[in-house]
Amino acid sequence: MKKLPLYLRKMCFLLSRKKRAISPVIATVLLIGLVVVAGLGVAIVMFGTINAPDPLKVEVVGISSFETTDDDYLVDRFEITLENKERTSLTVKLDSFKLLYFNRTEISGWTLDLNSDEVLLRPYEISDGLFLKCDNSIDEDELIPTNTTIYIDVTVYPEGEDNPRLAKTYRSDLLTIGDTYGPISFGYSLSSTTFDQNGLPMNFTISNSGSLDLNLILDFSTGSSGQFFFIINGDNSTRHNFFLAGFSSTNFPTDVFRMNSTALASPGSHIVFITLIDGDNQKVLALIVLSVTFEP
Repeated sequence: MKKLPLYLRKMCFLLSRKKRAISPVIATVLLIGLVVVAGLGVAIVMFGTINAPDPLKVEVVGISSFETTDDDYLVDRFEITLENKERTSLTVKLDSFKLLYFNRTEISGWTLDLNSDEVLLRPYEISDGLFLKCDNSIDEDELIPTNTTIYIDVTVYPEGEDNPRLAKTYRSDLLTIGDTYGPISFGYSLSSTTFDQNGLPMNFTISNSGSLDLNLILDFSTGSSGQFFFIINGDNSTRHNFFLAGFSSTNFPTDVFRMNSTALASPGSHIVFITLIDGDNQKVLALIVLSVTFEP
């Protein structure tokens, strides 16, 4: 009898093999193991979710009184108003506040400005008069007025608990720094303190380091005479009104302000007072006192 070709014999051999199935006992054990593992995973997730503490309802509900306490225009102190919306007393400590830029980069160096180490917020209490301050030696952590948006995160210590909890932050997490007032820089220069009939020209430089626009007044007076002896923009006057925008400065030419020596009858010394005034609220911002001598 003729043998089948080799490739046909291999095909017959493969078709005739029987695949052995997994034992029913082993399959049952594996199935039970998978169910148990899945159940444990679900239980762990649910347990953690149920027992995780919710964020406390403490909000920064108000901000005001932006201040700059050094020689630049950057904000390094402002007031906050906190509201405790819980039935539990909460403690806020010096380092309870975290400031972050819009991209969540932390701004370090900010703490509560308190005489004590902490402040207590009783249930449903609104606490004002709290200030956040920045270390003035770290200028890069101070805040730029008008164009800085930040987050404020608040960490509180619930009564009877040792561990801190993160509270809600300021109104949808956003806080925009507002306008600032000053400080104002006021400088002057004189070619001499002794003058003759040609008069004494005066130069003034004024810088507004805050973001508020100001209506300003330069007021001139003397300690020896009530008569006009100043020439301002060519006219006898004792007062000059002008406008200075936020973050700007002005340098008055020396021919704008001049002591009018022709009004003086005899030689002598005079005390001159030059006062810089906020024209909107009549607040004195700076004062220069000069001692000058007229020698015809």
